[in-house]
Amino acid sequence: MTTPATRQFLLALAALTCALALPRPAHAEAPRFVHVPPAEAAPGQAVAIEALIERAWTGTLELRFRQMGAVEWQHDPFGRIGEGDFYLATIPAVVVAAPGFEYYVASTVADDVAVVPASRWHFATPDNPHRVQVHESRAAIMRRRELERVGNRRARARVAAEWIDFGAQRFGDLTLADRYYRVDADFTYRVLRFPLYSLRFGYTRLRGDTPAFVGGVPGPADDTTRCGGEDDQPDCNDVLPAGFDGGWFETRFRVTSLIDLDLRGIAAATATTIHPGFRVEARIGPESGSHVAFGTEGIADTGSSWYMRLAWDTVPRLPMAATIEITDLPSENRKSGVRLVYDIGYQLSDGLRLGLRAGYQARESLVGGVSAGLGAQVEF
Repeated sequence: MTTPATRQFLLALAALTCALALPRPAHAEAPRFVHVPPAEAAPGQAVAIEALIERAWTGTLELRFRQMGAVEWQHDPFGRIGEGDFYLATIPAVVVAAPGFEYYVASTVADDVAVVPASRWHFATPDNPHRVQVHESRAAIMRRRELERVGNRRARARVAAEWIDFGAQRFGDLTLADRYYRVDADFTYRVLRFPLYSLRFGYTRLRGDTPAFVGGVPGPADDTTRCGGEDDQPDCNDVLPAGFDGGWFETRFRVTSLIDLDLRGIAAATATTIHPGFRVEARIGPESGSHVAFGTEGIADTGSSWYMRLAWDTVPRLPMAATIEITDLPSENRKSGVRLVYDIGYQLSDGLRLGLRAGYQARESLVGGVSAGLGAQVEF
């Protein structure tokens, strides 16, 4: 990067070279313009064109510029900087964008000065302007490509509901149903300030029940650490409410052009108090396209889940996904079970998608149940 003093020295040297090389005309001389034209520029930053202009009093010199592909020319007159014959004009930052811009230098001479017509163009011409390349940064390229992929939609609202049934278990005369439902609603805004991709906040309601005993199996009547032994403990035959109502906030990071990382913090209100929770998902490929994802979610005093998801969008307007999940929801008192879930969506319009979910799950090899869900999302 050259300093202002270096640039002025180069301009003076160029002017001296021109003065020695060019013959002196017999007629009145127009302004003489000497500068070092740039070859490239940084995007979003104004470009200063410094020049040595001799006999500036004989005319007004203008820098005329436009973005590549534009029709109309903009202009900025050269103004003197300091003492001497050094002048400056500026190309504003809004013009300095990829793929580049172009400019030439022209003058309007004074009425009482006789000059040859060719002296109006001092550097380049409207038909053959000087072009300056502007290269996009990696983040700008990623932002532009992502906006093209999502149709320039930065916001998304989504709601989903699901019913999960693990079947019913019998313990002698006691029959325990094992089911719960879950509702999620959220809003996402794509920030696209990489590595930060998006911000997301939402609400989750999960409701089910759980046996009073731990692990889903009744314990001995004298086991006072589990149930039935103390006055303030539930009876071993009791079924207690389980689940939570939670608000959460999530950030998504674009680790590479193919890998996203979602980090979520949850504040979950259970039947007794407010517990912290979390969710983490790593994904290879775009969320709305073909991808592989691995994730986990956990709520204190409620339960946790681990899952792997394979999604594909090979059928136009019908995105699909298959998920394997291991979970003890809706309560950590339950045994862990395995879920197999299939999702299919339908792209109703460019910004509206509807979804269906079906699955089967079991905690025991002989007892299981089905699940079903609905969802909708709109992008704008």
